[in-house]
Amino acid sequence: FQCGICTPGQIVAAKALLDSNPSPSEDEIREWMVGNLCRCTG
Repeated sequence: FQCGICTPGQIVAAKALLDSNPSPSEDEIREWMVGNLCRCTG
C-alpha cells in the first residue's frame, strides 16, 4: 500500500475472513481479497 486509500478495506476484509475462518487456505484468502483493489500502483 502506498497511498493508504485502500488500507481500511483490506483490513476489514481480512478481519471478516479471519472471524469466519481462523485458518483460511491461500485460495480462500485470494477469494476474499480479490474485490479490494489498490489503485495507487498503477
